[in-house]
Parts: sequence; C-alpha cells; structure tokens
Amino acid sequence: MQNFGESILRIVISGITPIISILVMSIIVFVVKGKVKKDLTTVISTITSANIPMVIASIVSLLTLLNHRVSTLTGPFTSLCHVITIVLSYFGMKALFGIEKNSDFIKKFVIVEAIYYIVYIILSFLEIYI
Repeated sequence: MQNFGESILRIVISGITPIISILVMSIIVFVVKGKVKKDLTTVISTITSANIPMVIASIVSLLTLLNHRVSTLTGPFTSLCHVITIVLSYFGMKALFGIEKNSDFIKKFVIVEAIYYIVYIILSFLEIYI
C-alpha cells in the first residue's frame, strides 16, 4: 500500500513540475524583457508552447512507473525533448523581446537561462525540482 501512495505522489509531482517550470520561466522573461510591452498572458502562452515537448516527456516518463527498464528509452527521449524545448524557447523569447538579430538576442537569452537555473538550484535545495 505504501508503494501505491508513493506512485500517486510521483504522478502528482510529474504533473505539477512542468507547470511550475513554465511559471518560473514566464516570470523571469516578463521581468527581464523590461520596456517591451507584452502581457504576462502572452509570455505564459509563448513559454507554454515552447515547453510542450517537455510536458510530453514528463508524461512519457510515467511509463517508468510500470517498468524501470523503460527508462532506457525515456531517458534519451527526455533529452531530445529538452533540446527541442530550448530551441523553441529561444525563438519564442526572441519574438517576445522583439529583437531581430541573433547576435543581439543571444546575450538576453543567456541571462534568462542563467537566472532560470539559479532559481532551479535554489528550488532544488527546497526539494522542489523544476
């Protein structure tokens, strides 16, 4: 019975993690973009669209609850989804910031990602993994 409770908790955490991740990234982008006039809902929508591959990876990772050997497939799939999410995030944020040149935007993107990973580290100390 205890394994069932742990499994349910893992499912809930797997469902909430992408939502927290999207909200954290959206707030960071909203704050960093500064003078660019975009609503928070527009930022959340863009970040959510960019994170769809990671949401799919989180859902697929639930297969490891059935059999741990499935992680042989889900691990690389999650890595691929992470790369796709970063690429989509780059172009989504670039559109939000309204910067045309890649050379001008790359600095902003690195700043946003660095802040995100600082928040990630802080939250991991609180045992919240985004």
